Amino acid sequence: MARHSRITHKEFKSFLDDSTRALLTNCCGNRSKTADLADTVTEAAKKRLRESRDAAEALEAIREIASNLLGCETMLLLRFDRKMDAYCPFWSFGVAAEKRSLIKALEEPASYCAALGSTYIIGDLEDQNPSKHHPKVAVFVPIRHYGEIEAVLALLQFLPQKLGLDKIDNEVFRVLSEEAGSKLFCQTPAAPPANSLERKS
Repeated sequence: MARHSRITHKEFKSFLDDSTRALLTNCCGNRSKTADLADTVTEAAKKRLRESRDAAEALEAIREIASNLLGCETMLLLRFDRKMDAYCPFWSFGVAAEKRSLIKALEEPASYCAALGSTYIIGDLEDQNPSKHHPKVAVFVPIRHYGEIEAVLALLQFLPQKLGLDKIDNEVFRVLSEEAGSKLFCQTPAAPPANSLERKS
């Protein structure tokens, strides 16, 4: 297995300080004009995940990447339970994971995302009402482990100044899909990390 250089929290936050404005404001046009920005962003996301030593650190890395690189404030990770043949809450940030109505609403798109095998987007960021505090969009990202889709990350609430999803966002979705599972599920194949089910911002 290839060894990867670790990126410290300080280095990651330094990167964010330099790029947050371009990443999280109305940046569909601005980001596409910066040739190297996609590589810089995806490399930062990869390094942040690869520095994680266990599932708890991987979850924190996911939160940082979603919050700072994607502009998402609310997220929930659903893991497929083969015994129940259903997706169950594994971890959340900014939302109560045990809320039954929420889980029921997410079951169908999570299953569709897994069947599709790629990121699944519901709604359109540009359809939001300017008076609302968050866009009407949800993004579902399949999380793979050894080629199998073990979980689906639901990104549920984006910052109001984020007016669109672009190619860089799609690359970050790909990194999360391909990189997160090896850190999340290699040590705890059957159970979530302690105290991970509900976390509020």
